Amino acid sequence: MARSGAAGRVLEEYTVRDKTYFPLNIGNTHWMTVVMHMPKQEFQVLDSLYPLDFTLETVEALVMISLHRRQIGQDMQVANGTTGGNYPDVTKWPILEYDMPQQRDGNSCGLFVIECMEHWDGDRMSAEISQARINARQRRVVAEMMLSPSNMLEVVKQKIRTIASKINKRA
Repeated sequence: MARSGAAGRVLEEYTVRDKTYFPLNIGNTHWMTVVMHMPKQEFQVLDSLYPLDFTLETVEALVMISLHRRQIGQDMQVANGTTGGNYPDVTKWPILEYDMPQQRDGNSCGLFVIECMEHWDGDRMSAEISQARINARQRRVVAEMMLSPSNMLEVVKQKIRTIASKINKRA
């Protein structure tokens, strides 16, 4: 039975698996990955652009992560009260940065977030991630979104297929 609100988030999102991934936008200019790691009882920060040095961006990120941690903690308290659960007090969990490959441009952070969600095992990346890998993935991601069954613009999809067919015939 689906629940809504705080208890629903705890039961259906935060505690379903060992790691919950949160893409976090900083200042409308940068994306990073935050992982709530249940077994380790910590929040993990994976940032492809700014190491957690003392910069304006990282201070803003830490404030946002702390706010999310507090909201999740409040949700856990509500779930404990309404479901009889025994969910942890995540507000006391540390926020730790983990090393990750750094992007070499100013616009691929979103793809680095996707790579983190696919390959972060809680201790390390399970695949080699590099700017070259990200660059190779950019076109594929656009194509996947454009040709997705969720994209209802069939006319646009057909135009893309026609263009691709012409390009392939030349090659």
